[in-house]
Amino acid sequence: MAVPPPRRDAVEVAVLGPLRVSVDGRSVALGGPQQRAVLARLACSVGELVTTDRLVEAVWGDHPTPGVMTTLQTHIFRLRRALEPSRPRDVAPRLIVTHDAGYRLALPADAVDANRFEGLLATAATRAHDAPEEALAMLDEGLDLWHGSALVDLTGYAFVDAWADRLENLRATARELRVQALLDVGQNGRALTEADALVTAYPLREGPHAQRMLALYRTGRQTDALAAYLEVRSLLADELGIEPGPALRSLHARMLAQDPTLVSPSRPDPVLVPPSTATAMAAATTPLPTTPSPSTPSTSTASAPGSREPTRSAPATRASSVPPAPDNPDDARRGRRARRGPSWTPPRIRRILAGGAAVAVLSAGALMANSPVETPKTLTANSVGIVDATGHVVGGVAVGTSPSALVLARGSLWVANESDGTVMRVDPETRSVTQRVDVGSSPEAIASTGDDVWVANSGDGTVSRISVSAQRVVQTIAVGTSPAALAAGSGVLWVANSADNTVERIDAHTGRIGPVVGVGDGPDGLLVDEGSLWVANGRDGTVSHLDAATGVELEGPVQVGSGPRGLVRFGDDVWVADELSQSVTRIDVGTGRARPVYVADGPTSLGVLDGAVWVAERYAGSLTRIDPATERTTRVPVGGQPRATLASGGRLWVASGAAADTGHRGGTLTVAAVNLPGSLVENDLPGDYGGIDPAFVYDIPTFQAERLVYEGLVAIRYSSTDPQTVVPALAVRLPRAGDGGRSYTFQLRPKLRYSTGAPVLASDFRRGLARVAAVGPGGLYRHVIGMPECIEHPTRCDLSDGVETDDHAGRVTFRLSTPDPDFLRELAILVYPLPAGFQPGVTGPQPGTGPYAVAAYAEGTAYVLRRNPLFRELSVAASPVGYPDELRWLKVPNIRGVADAVLAGRADLGSLTPIGSREGTNALVADLLVTHPAQVHSQATVSNSVIVLDTSRAPFDHLLARQAVSYAVDRRVLADLDGGPLVAVPTCQLLPPGFPGHTPYCPHTKGPVDGTYHGPDLERARALVRASGTLGDAVTVVDVVGDYYPVYQDYVARVLRSLGYRVAVRRLPNTAENGEYILDPANHVQVQSGGWIPDFPGPASFYDAYVRCRTGYPTGYCNASFDRRADAATALQATDPGEALRQWTALDHDVAQQVPVVFGTSGVSWWVTSSRVGDYQSNPYLGGPLLSQLWVR
Repeated sequence: MAVPPPRRDAVEVAVLGPLRVSVDGRSVALGGPQQRAVLARLACSVGELVTTDRLVEAVWGDHPTPGVMTTLQTHIFRLRRALEPSRPRDVAPRLIVTHDAGYRLALPADAVDANRFEGLLATAATRAHDAPEEALAMLDEGLDLWHGSALVDLTGYAFVDAWADRLENLRATARELRVQALLDVGQNGRALTEADALVTAYPLREGPHAQRMLALYRTGRQTDALAAYLEVRSLLADELGIEPGPALRSLHARMLAQDPTLVSPSRPDPVLVPPSTATAMAAATTPLPTTPSPSTPSTSTASAPGSREPTRSAPATRASSVPPAPDNPDDARRGRRARRGPSWTPPRIRRILAGGAAVAVLSAGALMANSPVETPKTLTANSVGIVDATGHVVGGVAVGTSPSALVLARGSLWVANESDGTVMRVDPETRSVTQRVDVGSSPEAIASTGDDVWVANSGDGTVSRISVSAQRVVQTIAVGTSPAALAAGSGVLWVANSADNTVERIDAHTGRIGPVVGVGDGPDGLLVDEGSLWVANGRDGTVSHLDAATGVELEGPVQVGSGPRGLVRFGDDVWVADELSQSVTRIDVGTGRARPVYVADGPTSLGVLDGAVWVAERYAGSLTRIDPATERTTRVPVGGQPRATLASGGRLWVASGAAADTGHRGGTLTVAAVNLPGSLVENDLPGDYGGIDPAFVYDIPTFQAERLVYEGLVAIRYSSTDPQTVVPALAVRLPRAGDGGRSYTFQLRPKLRYSTGAPVLASDFRRGLARVAAVGPGGLYRHVIGMPECIEHPTRCDLSDGVETDDHAGRVTFRLSTPDPDFLRELAILVYPLPAGFQPGVTGPQPGTGPYAVAAYAEGTAYVLRRNPLFRELSVAASPVGYPDELRWLKVPNIRGVADAVLAGRADLGSLTPIGSREGTNALVADLLVTHPAQVHSQATVSNSVIVLDTSRAPFDHLLARQAVSYAVDRRVLADLDGGPLVAVPTCQLLPPGFPGHTPYCPHTKGPVDGTYHGPDLERARALVRASGTLGDAVTVVDVVGDYYPVYQDYVARVLRSLGYRVAVRRLPNTAENGEYILDPANHVQVQSGGWIPDFPGPASFYDAYVRCRTGYPTGYCNASFDRRADAATALQATDPGEALRQWTALDHDVAQQVPVVFGTSGVSWWVTSSRVGDYQSNPYLGGPLLSQLWVR
């Protein structure tokens, strides 16, 4: 039967973003990266023959594997089937056509969005002078075709990189043309906004600078316009050694003369738009050779250099304006190897045509032909590099693994190697290692005084003293927990103990330790300078200022960015590297005022060289030079993982660890699970996706998975290090509270897009919060104006007073009715942007911006995440790029099924401690620790399990009766009931181990009160019952059978009987009604079990759950004095976080004495991995591994 040909105009290929193909409006699945690359290469030359040799070279490189032709044919077969699914086998393909020499994608040129974009750009360029309104509309249409960088899902293929570079240049030209059109139609305000963005994106293009100057001038900011000229002149001189071009200089002169023609937008300005923009664009481009299509006659031919194949001119509609996409971008890839990086262009070819729209567009071929330059050296892994004053790496020396700190002593460079437990001595002149010294575990910091080198060993809580003359360790000094920094100066030496929130002074002569001094949370950096000790507190984002001689605080802590670490003094300022917020904070020593300078990702260490401050950026693999006079920044990519710096002798020494190994990316990670994401919490939300609605996610398995899908304005750090730190995510920075702590304003990062390609708007965050009010635990955000009413009446929710948004400026302001110092921590969960018009739970999974997107979900049976091709790694601390291409969950019946699936190779990972009953967990873990010790991993969790007492009625309204129960309960038995001693550990206090403010304390135990639980004391418990007068009282223990709470009831009943109470156990079926019944204070349930996992990493989360009057569990406990102390400690977090934690610690101990609940155990999670999995890292707030950071071999 004859089959009609496909409607080829119904096939659309999108390359301006991830590769996508639609047929009749329906998206087509294109297979894996290699198969997609084959189609992309054909699309680059749509309508034209691409030889098999060039296809193989483009996709498989210079060294294809055996059998590559068979693989290519298989990919072609599958692509044909995807593009023409209804074509019978006996009918020849009409879209991917075979020729003797190769294949051709038989579609019209405008079926590929890149060609449509170029056509619109070419036409707009010809119309810009006479009809700017028409040009503006065409440019808008063309730019709207972009959904990310071209072929962003196929970066790494050389042909893609070359082709995408060319398109990105055209995109920049289109943006400049658009700004010019806005100026020409008199929309100067919009032009200024967009010119600002262009100047930031392309700082060395003169066109955007000229447009910005004119926009400033026309909006009445003449002084700013003239200052902008001085800025660009200085920039071009510093970066390229050139003066501005004639057009820019002419514009400056006309502004000085106040030329009246500059003010009027009635006609295009001749300075900014030359007479023939299109001609200038074409002349600036060298087209690449193309191959003729057998089906299309050539209009002219010529010989391409180095090729026998004829070339065909571009279609006439495009030849005179914008060059065609290169037919053979694989040839251009060789030119890319000579480039220095994205921010550097050779001055010889970087003469930008100064008319704003008429910007030279350099194709990959032109770059190859005109700019052969030597690739500079980069930092290598596990080395110390030498950088000159221009930022070039000029040498280096290999050292140990993970070099972490540098210091000069006795003419030598000393390097601490964190992973080796060593210090190496380097001769700076010969650049050779002359000595290796073994020190303690994980040496993280180093300093020198006189003849001694001091090393802080964070792994074992010691400081090693190396005598340079004796060439060995002569003293080992015990200090606090996790010493992370050392500083020497003015005759003193100080060490910072990160885990203890303290600093200690060490006598440099005797090695004796002085008094302990409390500072902020997580002291990770120190600087001694002019009698002052500056302490960078990494976990609370402050810098403490102390007297270097006494340790007395000189002034209150200064708020800086997230994760401050490196410190340096230059002039009148202390500079602070904020590792987790992409900024350096400059503190004026005289006034204490601080302001940020924004740099690349991961600023860790600082040095001063040649009158500038240099920043080592460990996540970006770069150095940034800051000019202190202007605060202008210049970024220099150097590779590696620059972690520590030291300026000496006109050079900068830079310690570099190993950068992330992208070779481990790829594959599928399969997670065996008893509880799949989206299946644990019952919900009555509409639609098929309610279980994974991010505003409703309140269980660990789903949160752990969807942490990879959704990003908010801020996030809890996605790391195994300092995981309680709040970091910016979609916001540029963490805001400081305004209006007395009642407002927070966030600036969105530019160009944010959902996984669907739609832009993220500021107003989407208001919709996201309204969604939480409707379906989630909205009470967490009760301080936002309008939120209580939205919770009460979600269908009439109006948050316009509480969440002010500006979509154009990308700004979100939250306004609170009362100050909430925990607001940033609370905002890190549940509040994600929600696109307008999207129906959560009904129209599919809500789109996110994270590294993965939900690819499949069926409640209780399926959950799959796939890499989000539009994801941009904005912050390694918040959302790092993932390693697996896909994460897939496998449903199993129990934990034995988890272990069997992983050990048999059907899965790669699984939790042995799911929420709910953990019967048999301890035995299974114990067995696996013997049979597969390398594949079993544990993580202490920030959670606890408790016995809840009704303290509002007898007998437990009496303190002595509550203390009696706390003494009598054997917490080791509770641990057994929670799964066993490997799964739960006894605890006697509110805050669990590892949580901010926790120090061990256990007042109700047999034996000494030394912070450790030693067992029950029944004799003392019975005495307390008698003293309370409650002996013989009736007590009812309530058990909801089969719920997720600990199964303590029968054991607790036996203990209460042993104390002389008359006890009954009431068992209720596990229904939603009974779940509500036991949590209703009006029902006065006397005894039940409970537990808590914190909403955010702050002590108030636990306090509000168990202790605060009339909130949390129905304990009936109310202590107004405690509440006032909790409020004071919370308020203090905004001004003195270190003191706030010390007050929480004291309150935690006092709460333990009062027994509002009987604290029982703290949890430990266990995971098993297959032999394929590498790089296991875990996080206590996620209760297990960082899923996206696992390698699948």
